[in-house]
Amino acid sequence: MAPMTGIETRPRATLEDYMALPDDVRAELLAGELVLTPAPHTNHQTILLNLAVRFQTHVRSAGLGRVWMAPVGVHLPTGDVVEPDLVFLAADRISLNLGPHIEGAPDLLVEVLSPSGVVQDRIVKRDRYARSGVREYWIVDGDARTLDVYRLVDGAFADPLLHKPGHVVTSWVLPELQLPVDAIFEDLD
Repeated sequence: MAPMTGIETRPRATLEDYMALPDDVRAELLAGELVLTPAPHTNHQTILLNLAVRFQTHVRSAGLGRVWMAPVGVHLPTGDVVEPDLVFLAADRISLNLGPHIEGAPDLLVEVLSPSGVVQDRIVKRDRYARSGVREYWIVDGDARTLDVYRLVDGAFADPLLHKPGHVVTSWVLPELQLPVDAIFEDLD
């Protein structure tokens, strides 16, 4: 039998490969691949800041845990290392933050969609987050001005709740957090 041609294989990247990257390189380790991520658009950052301010104010005032915004590494139980846009870790689980990145599954993760990351955020990361035990996952679509909220049920994410302008988002993980969708998209270009 003739050998196959035209098929290239790459060795799987490891945590050590990821940790060896220079500090100024934005990358994630997903399914054994190092995925480089470009700098986000200004609208992406505006949305992220709007979310972070609301989350931080709520979480800090009630002593509920910690909030981080990108770039912060999260080493998931699946072996992946991701940099979600926003991370919430409940107070009783702060011990997961023991080094250069968070070790384990945070309670809530938020991704703001970028053109280069739609498939990763909606499919690959959603799968990895569910398999790792992330209790709640939000996907924010700045172009559509919508927010999908996924809740972990029996080891998988249930169908998302879609929130549109005029809606108020509530969280299963942070039930007292009431976030108007319109506030997420304030000050966009």
